[in-house]
Amino acid sequence: MALGPLILHYPFFGGVQRTAYELRLFNDPILPLSGTDRLGDLALPIRVDRDHNYSNPMADDDHSSDNCVQIRELGWRLYPWIHRQVEFAEMLKKKGVQVIGQFTQGDCHGVAMSDLSKGDSLFVFLKDFIECN
Repeated sequence: MALGPLILHYPFFGGVQRTAYELRLFNDPILPLSGTDRLGDLALPIRVDRDHNYSNPMADDDHSSDNCVQIRELGWRLYPWIHRQVEFAEMLKKKGVQVIGQFTQGDCHGVAMSDLSKGDSLFVFLKDFIECN
């Protein structure tokens, strides 16, 4: 029973081990690494770190396997975007989930809002992605 696409456009994934992309944000003028850490602290349950399943779905293989089976059985197609989400997409592909991506190396969070050409192509892609269901 397919329920339609699952669009993860900039989900707030993180983890204890920093990615190269996250390290580049250390002194970012809009959202530095300390800001993303604070947002993670506010979003996660008390006394858990960024490897909690809510933040890092790749950290707990047993739990992520259960979730992948459910996503696959629901017939969801997944559209992830960049950096840690690409890792998540690769894990889902290995578990048999249909993943459709539009990745551009070097893009940053919010690029579709700051680069209108990328925003336009994103909306065309999303429209086509949704209409295919």
